[in-house]
Amino acid sequence: MNSAAHQTPRVTINNNCGNVTDSYKNVWNNCEITMSDEKRQILEWLSPLTPRGRHQTVSDSQLEGIGDWLLHTNEFEKWHTSEDQAVNPVLFCYGDPGVGKTYMSSLVIDTLCDRIGGDNVAVACVYCDFHSEQSATTVLGALLKQVVAGMEPIPSEIKSAFESAKKQVDGRTLRFPEICTMLVKSFSYLRQGFICIDALDECPQKNRPELWDSLRHIIQ
Repeated sequence: MNSAAHQTPRVTINNNCGNVTDSYKNVWNNCEITMSDEKRQILEWLSPLTPRGRHQTVSDSQLEGIGDWLLHTNEFEKWHTSEDQAVNPVLFCYGDPGVGKTYMSSLVIDTLCDRIGGDNVAVACVYCDFHSEQSATTVLGALLKQVVAGMEPIPSEIKSAFESAKKQVDGRTLRFPEICTMLVKSFSYLRQGFICIDALDECPQKNRPELWDSLRHIIQ
């Protein structure tokens, strides 16, 4: 999914962790080195999922040259270079079980991080897994924390919600509507933003309608 925004940003993407001109691993490693303890706590609060770790594992298993054909297709070229909604903002790839779709997803993520440069650009990903109980809330929260990780300062509404949650006895997390709203607003700060989701069919069936509807809302 390629989402382009046209509003003047109030926050900027930190040069060390928001410009996706290096690998996904290095972007996050640089971000971890420079972020404050408070920022780290906020990101952990947004979602317990750690998709970057899953991505690193899959990416390290890639075989050179496998799947490169996808990167040269007309559909992919138009999709990842468009910034004005001139093409369909969604690129959907499907295939039989075991054909290597997850490896293709990791290849696309690495390629986006290597090719798409400049300020206010972000790539966020999630690997769905039927072995994990992933809800629409935790999935969107994982996307949100990847976008927010590169922002300086963290958007005020997210920081305020975190401060408010700390005062609660149970330290409540964000509710689904709140995460949707914050994710849309965070993407509005970006010149270009990408959401890459692998294996949507492995998201628990009961959670799919809510997740798909939210993704449709983000695109719109």
